Amino acid sequence: MSKRTLGILLAIVMAMLLAYSGVDAAAKKSSKDKNEVAQKEMSDAEVMDMFKKLFPNFSGTDIRKAPITGLYEIEGGGNIIYFDPTATLIIFGEVLDKNGKNMTAERRNEISAKMLAQIPIDKGIKIGNGPKTVVLFTDPDCPYCRKVSDFFKTKAADITQYIFFFPLIQIHPNSEAKAKYVLSQNDPGKAYYEVMAGEFDKADVKTIKFNDTSAAKLAEHMTYANRVGVRGTPVMWVNGRYVPGANMPLIESLLK
Repeated sequence: MSKRTLGILLAIVMAMLLAYSGVDAAAKKSSKDKNEVAQKEMSDAEVMDMFKKLFPNFSGTDIRKAPITGLYEIEGGGNIIYFDPTATLIIFGEVLDKNGKNMTAERRNEISAKMLAQIPIDKGIKIGNGPKTVVLFTDPDCPYCRKVSDFFKTKAADITQYIFFFPLIQIHPNSEAKAKYVLSQNDPGKAYYEVMAGEFDKADVKTIKFNDTSAAKLAEHMTYANRVGVRGTPVMWVNGRYVPGANMPLIESLLK
């Protein structure tokens, strides 16, 4: 093969490579542009609707753009997850900025404060006068609630509790009567600890007496629970920080 022919072939190959590279780059740019346009065209409401359809088992109540481009921050039940509508993926984790500030934790604290502000805590059963505050939604027959109750009783000198009842009657059929009993008493704090200690567990639910005002008080408690999205128990705010469940290490750390 002559040098001239070889040179012509090399030129043809280089031209083909450059052409392919240009097509590939154009295709990638077009795909990127389409994704960007799709995201620009979708409103937050549309993204939330997509999220709910794709992940129906996750409770999402609010949405906004995340600190990471292309992701959306989904709020639900005091927690945060991140949603990518292009890849249709959800991400659980913490987002930190270049200085190490935990932006996810800051958002959780904002959400916690917002939720707590919707609860008129003076409507709960007040127990104690300590400097640290606990706002608790509880079920008299929930074993995890009783564990939390026992723990807070040991911290009586340090905390002020505001107790709200949220009886899960589907799994604890006697819990409603016990909640009404507590709400009927002149000293509901004392009655609360009696119930949580199991003193009525062997009693016939029909023998548990409560007054006519207790139903309205319990309905009020349930209204506040529904307002902040309580679905199970225990749910609490310890010194303003939202704690779902009997997370004892977290509760202890928040009381230090």
